[in-house]
Amino acid sequence: MAFEGLSVICGLVIGFFRRGSFASLSTIRLRMLWMVILSYVLQFVSIHVGNHAFYGVLMILSYTTLILFCVLNIKQPGVWMACVGTALNFLEMSANGLRMPAYLPAVRSVNRTLAAELLRGNYGKSVVMTKSTFLPFLGDIIPIHIYPQSVVSIGDCLFSIGIIVFIVYSMTGMVGVADND
Repeated sequence: MAFEGLSVICGLVIGFFRRGSFASLSTIRLRMLWMVILSYVLQFVSIHVGNHAFYGVLMILSYTTLILFCVLNIKQPGVWMACVGTALNFLEMSANGLRMPAYLPAVRSVNRTLAAELLRGNYGKSVVMTKSTFLPFLGDIIPIHIYPQSVVSIGDCLFSIGIIVFIVYSMTGMVGVADND
């Protein structure tokens, strides 16, 4: 979630330097925006309530809701990229027991405490990447050494680039983001 927040900030900064207007953000019209909030709430509950019987159901509902939101808004700039990123993350998790494999050396490089938590199995929805991990190149393999430090996946990067593109285009008025067709 912190990486997505960083993406929003980057989008706002880039939009500002491209002579965009923060006021233009008020014209954004996205269909079913509540689905994004629901998706993150479902994911938060599934992760932080513990390993309960509903973890898998809530995680599937979370990703399905976010992908559906993206599909409903696919004509907006950057949204298709966010959709592909979300789908790649969902594919990776689906192939690995609804857990996101994280490359331990990458996690160690950003935070040794988090690496210890990952090894103990207490690192949110993540698990240690092993030789038996399916599609390991789609897991959390990219260390981010700027605040907030984290390890992200190719899907996370695509999702974040989509957010940045959407915000920049929205701020600069390069397309009619207020259109609701």
